Amino acid sequence: GLANICSVSGDTRFDRVIKIAEQWKPIPAIEQFLGNSKAIVAGSTWPEDVEVLQKAFASIQDPSLKLIIAPHETDEKHIAEIEKLFPKSVRFSQLETRNPKPENCLIIDNIGMLSRLYKYAYITYVGGGLRTMGVHNVLEAAVYFKPVLFGEYFRKYTEAIELVLSGGGIPFNDVKRNGIMLRDLIEAFLANKEEYDNRSNAAGNFVQSNKGATRKIIQFIQEKRLLTS
Repeated sequence: GLANICSVSGDTRFDRVIKIAEQWKPIPAIEQFLGNSKAIVAGSTWPEDVEVLQKAFASIQDPSLKLIIAPHETDEKHIAEIEKLFPKSVRFSQLETRNPKPENCLIIDNIGMLSRLYKYAYITYVGGGLRTMGVHNVLEAAVYFKPVLFGEYFRKYTEAIELVLSGGGIPFNDVKRNGIMLRDLIEAFLANKEEYDNRSNAAGNFVQSNKGATRKIIQFIQEKRLLTS
């Protein structure tokens, strides 16, 4: 009997990421690091993600391609582990004191920048999907109309499933942890502009088509006078 007294508002997280994107402000240090290069922005990564990214990135034949990694944990131990896998890397906190030109990998060693970083991506990667706990927030990346790559553990989250069904999210299976599937996906997007555009539009349109939950909730509260005595 719940259908008689309940209605579906949707997910307010869609509205949140849309608002963040609409209020986006540039990050000059990131723009200086990238120059005219295309970037893969990998957010909320865990060691498994970084390992696969390193193997995939090492075999991609495009010296102009750069990688930005924003790990889920930014303590010294995790940052140092990333630096071991990417010797030619620079920390974000070092950009003002070091010449970043030789480096092709930027490690974000702070919290709170990720939702703005995805804007700079040509291809986005969301971590967590190589662990059974599942992928992190795919909406933060999809809102910028960019393809979203992630590991095979995504089925706990409705938005990730629906993003895959829309064509904007592309999961990969990497049981052997050799990075081959991830590399092939990245190279395919770099080589095929039509496929890239289709996936990008699918990701952004998926987020935009699900906006409005906040407005529905507020309207319901007002109509039912739930906040009045």
